[in-house]
Amino acid sequence: MKITGRSRSTRKDWLEEGLKVLAEEGDSGLTIEALCTRLEKTKGSFYHHFPGREGFVARLLEHWESVYTGSIIDDLEPLGDPRKRLLGLAARTVREVDSRLERAIRIWSDRNSTVKVVLTRVDQVRESYMRDQFAAATQDSDQSAAAARAHLAILVGTQMLYQHLSRDELSRIYSFVDFLGLAPAVEATELAEMDDSEEVS
Repeated sequence: MKITGRSRSTRKDWLEEGLKVLAEEGDSGLTIEALCTRLEKTKGSFYHHFPGREGFVARLLEHWESVYTGSIIDDLEPLGDPRKRLLGLAARTVREVDSRLERAIRIWSDRNSTVKVVLTRVDQVRESYMRDQFAAATQDSDQSAAAARAHLAILVGTQMLYQHLSRDELSRIYSFVDFLGLAPAVEATELAEMDDSEEVS
């Protein structure tokens, strides 16, 4: 929902709008003028929250990392069982991670060293988390490392190659990989049930 000029915008409003712009137009559309137009705000409102575009980009990347990696991992911790965490991670990824946004960030990282640093860290955190869960579930550290890399490669590959992949299609891909034994056995119906039953945090 667009924020009207009479509403008081928060820093989160600007960051959420920034992620939308990035997903829809790429980093070239991420200008102060465009954000102000979309939110129907003045530049003064923008500078009230951020020192400039560079500062905004830094906060935007932090926000993306927190929402689409840190918060998801934190939410999965209470599940306890590593297999349930892996199922939950797959379900949350299918349901919440915007492939357009992730693809835009990866393309942007080729031209921007700051973005590259953040993206590399996010990939490392995601891979490490999956590796730890696979290891806890299988007691096989070598296989767990391979499984984590395979799943991260699938995530990145589908984001970059298939721009219009549906959630159902992505669910089937994850289920197929698990069926091949790269992770503890996961039935497609079980993943679908978790995807339907879990609420978005």
